[in-house]
Amino acid sequence: MITLSIVIATYNSETLLKKVLESLMRQTLDRDMYEILVVDGGSTDQTIKIAKKSNCRVINNPKTEPVHAKYLGYLNSHGKFLMYLDHDEVLKSSRSLEKKLEAFGDKRVKAVIASGYITPSDYGVLNDYINEFGDPFSMFYYRISKEYKRFERQLDKILIKVRSNKNFNIYKLQEFNQIPLMELLAGGSVFDKKYVDTIINKKEVKLHLTHLLLYISKEVPYVALTKNDPIIHYSADKYNKYLKKISWRVKNNIYFVDSLGRTGFSGRAELQSRMMRKYLYIPYVMFFAPLLLDTLYLILSRKKLGYWIHFPLSVYTATLIVYHYILKSLGNKPYLKNYDDTKIVK
Repeated sequence: MITLSIVIATYNSETLLKKVLESLMRQTLDRDMYEILVVDGGSTDQTIKIAKKSNCRVINNPKTEPVHAKYLGYLNSHGKFLMYLDHDEVLKSSRSLEKKLEAFGDKRVKAVIASGYITPSDYGVLNDYINEFGDPFSMFYYRISKEYKRFERQLDKILIKVRSNKNFNIYKLQEFNQIPLMELLAGGSVFDKKYVDTIINKKEVKLHLTHLLLYISKEVPYVALTKNDPIIHYSADKYNKYLKKISWRVKNNIYFVDSLGRTGFSGRAELQSRMMRKYLYIPYVMFFAPLLLDTLYLILSRKKLGYWIHFPLSVYTATLIVYHYILKSLGNKPYLKNYDDTKIVK
């Protein structure tokens, strides 16, 4: 009987998909208890072949866009619980799935998150930075690190720990507006799909999918974290690829606030009534001093000179924001494109 469905959105993912699937094949959980759905956006490489070789169920994603892929995964999953992994996320622990399902034994828990990210040994400081903060704006706005050695310690400080054992912690979320950024659509997070079906109409799940934790937390303010359960994240290792991602996010949150932007920062900030803080980002960069202090703090606390990249990446992001707001005020609007900026999303 299928208990857990695992959804992986792919698009020309042959380079890393094999590593991701191998980490799933190593799991101690009985293979009959989980299914793997690969939702593909029209790959032209060996992605589909690799998926079928590992007995994955392949679903076509005509829109190519990853949020739509994850929605299709939701609709086509058979398990009571649903887990999302990105095509570049590898489970480090062979007991990851077992621990996550164990945490649901506490009936208060409707969502479980992993222990954070670790960087592959052959990747550089850019990957470290992405794994910690995602992008410069998120570092400024949320100020929480997703790095494996720091993530649990930070949650211990900002949330109320109500239970702890060798495999997981259970936290009670405090004020709704203070819930930290915790992703349920990536990073090996798992949620109770049957419970979500009771609080959100299936037809509207697509609108709320990326913010499911917020919707769940309104009803049940508990979340579990599995211990010693990090994700090896093979994120962007080239600056040009990463800069495209930042540009994509900026444009979505400026031009497409009612579609893709709503699935990201714009939707989350609106739900939590924390819109005002975003207006401080430009002064934070423009006046240099706070940005310089943050950059020095990262360098010293991480003991990595490479974290100086926070400074130019922040300037780049702020420049994009100002530039696109000016274009928008002049009536210009770009085409809505997919994550790697190669196809127009209809």
